[in-house]
Amino acid sequence: MLLYINGIPLVVLELKNPVGAQADVWKAWQQIQTYKEENPQLFEANLACVIADGEAARVGSFTAPRERYMRWRVLEDERDVPPPEMDRLEVLIRGLCWKDYLLAFLHDFVLFQQGKQLVKIIAQYHPFHGVRAAVAKTLEAAPPNGDKKGGVFWHTRAQATRSKRFLTTALPAGSFFATIQKFPPAERGGEVRSTSSRAVGGSMGIAERDHAQRQG
Repeated sequence: MLLYINGIPLVVLELKNPVGAQADVWKAWQQIQTYKEENPQLFEANLACVIADGEAARVGSFTAPRERYMRWRVLEDERDVPPPEMDRLEVLIRGLCWKDYLLAFLHDFVLFQQGKQLVKIIAQYHPFHGVRAAVAKTLEAAPPNGDKKGGVFWHTRAQATRSKRFLTTALPAGSFFATIQKFPPAERGGEVRSTSSRAVGGSMGIAERDHAQRQG
């Protein structure tokens, strides 16, 4: 199944029969790999791939290994958690594939990383909604009559670099923001490190203000 925008196939959905004993969500992921081999043109403009089996539903980029296909757990924002009985594919479609969300995702939440091969990285639900909230707050605070307090965006260490890159893509050039990294108690004594950053036209310059403190 394909989701088109203006005739462009942006999302590939591979849905397995929920009553098929051998047709689980990872068989759907394997089918995506087969499509890549047999029809690579299908993925030239691909934004995301969705795999589902009637119970599980996950989303990832077409270059992602299976462990990077993740659940989409919320609807309109991070506080809008669906009831447990809601079908997980419905959560994913309503939470990501709604027109405005999908276009925002396409515009601001895709990264590329060059290694041995070019890897396409897409946001998970928490940086997607977190960055959008941070951008909204920053734009509210930025005008001459604003309070100039854009707020603080919290992230895990694993998400630190990507969250910053998503912020610099979504924020207007020259916007200033801070990110905070919290270490576990067993590592660096539970240190909390904040970094001040500035969006500079799609790339990121780190201001020379890096603060660390120990939790008491």
